[in-house]
Amino acid sequence: MDKGKGVMGSNARRWAVDFSDNSTSPSSRDVPDPPAFSRASIDQDDSTLSRQKKDAESNWKAQKAWEVAQAPFKN
Repeated sequence: MDKGKGVMGSNARRWAVDFSDNSTSPSSRDVPDPPAFSRASIDQDDSTLSRQKKDAESNWKAQKAWEVAQAPFKN
């Protein structure tokens, strides 16, 4: 047996995956939302949440910038 060659040989494939979607089943977008679910409230929460994340990130960056700037004086 040659070194580096598997049991099945170098040309044989062990796995093959077909990613094409030939199914006739409905996609997740075609499924109706559950009762009492509102996409509008989710969109508003996302915008508020993203704004809060941006504010928190900018505050964190400013704090880290001050720490880096003052590091030489702390030694």
